[in-house]
Amino acid sequence: MTTTEKQFLALLRLALHPSDVLPTVLTLNDIDWDGVFDIAKAQSVLGVLFSGVMQWKRYAPATVSSNHISQELFAKWYGLTVMLRQRNIYLTHISSKIVSKFNSAGFRACVLKGQGNALLYERNNDNRETTFYRTPGDIDVWVMPDDVTTIADARKRVVEYIHGLFPGVKETLLHIKFPLPVEASVEVHYAPMMDAAPWRNRRMWNFLEEHATDCFGNMTSAGFAVPVSPVNGLCQLFHIRRHFIKEGIGMRHIIDYYFLLKSMTEAERAETWKLLCKFGCRRFTSALMYAITVLSPETAVGGDSELLLCRPDERRGRFLLAEILRGGNFGQHDERLNGVNTMAFWGRFCKYVHLSLVRWRYFPADVFWGYVLRLRLALWRQTGVGI
Repeated sequence: MTTTEKQFLALLRLALHPSDVLPTVLTLNDIDWDGVFDIAKAQSVLGVLFSGVMQWKRYAPATVSSNHISQELFAKWYGLTVMLRQRNIYLTHISSKIVSKFNSAGFRACVLKGQGNALLYERNNDNRETTFYRTPGDIDVWVMPDDVTTIADARKRVVEYIHGLFPGVKETLLHIKFPLPVEASVEVHYAPMMDAAPWRNRRMWNFLEEHATDCFGNMTSAGFAVPVSPVNGLCQLFHIRRHFIKEGIGMRHIIDYYFLLKSMTEAERAETWKLLCKFGCRRFTSALMYAITVLSPETAVGGDSELLLCRPDERRGRFLLAEILRGGNFGQHDERLNGVNTMAFWGRFCKYVHLSLVRWRYFPADVFWGYVLRLRLALWRQTGVGI
């Protein structure tokens, strides 16, 4: 790990856990502020890290004045943080409008991932002097008709409804685009997640169908529902694992899950861990817990902190963290994926499979079923044959 990466992680810890005692890596070495900024941007955590910068500016001793961030970079960073806040306010408002639109059309709906997570940043923020601003992405909504109880039937009705509004919109096995005239990409899900193993996917969808009513009724102060905590913990970890195996994840995903864990009760964390074990996510979860310990002084490596779902796996966790720092958010800065967006479908497919081989040593079962899922999705996209 480079000195700049260590400084980035130290500032991230300072943002999540304010302290007047600065890490030595921030006082004994000249801080590479431009490098730290670039890492934060690649990891989609500019707003969060700005809180750490503010903490550093407050507590840094005068003897390290040469370490101070330049006025130009600070102004740029501050401006981007303000824009993130405005963007989050806008997307939260739009999310509420989208859910209301589906409700009035006879559907139940709840917001998945992004904007639901943004609410947790505010609710679980220990740093009251500076506010965390999550870098937003798409708006994801899970939708089911009021009179439908199965995901398979929900898919047919949802696609029919959206095609009635926007003919020709393409669908996938999990979601369909909802091209509203708003400044955001909206994806409507028939199911929050899927598993490559058909038998396990059936059990998972049965579970989601059983708990759908609880999720659609779990209202927030923002005017929309989010999944109940154990379901949320299961769905988000599956989402993180799928993207890590395919192309990569960013530190934003780790912080999202950290705040989700902070929002849970002890009983909810225990139930989440039980579900993750039931649906084959034990190994990846233990690696993710290590990544969370790196961010939080509350959770010592090898300990059994109340915040963690399980004992962290240091070997796999170190690999996960190294891959995160190397590739950036969704692997967008991974040199191993250079040119992937200009390739034809099967070229991209092979590129992603090759990258997954790097992860085989640490997550063999996850990579194997990731291959299976990609093959199933490829078959569906090429032939339209349902699986």
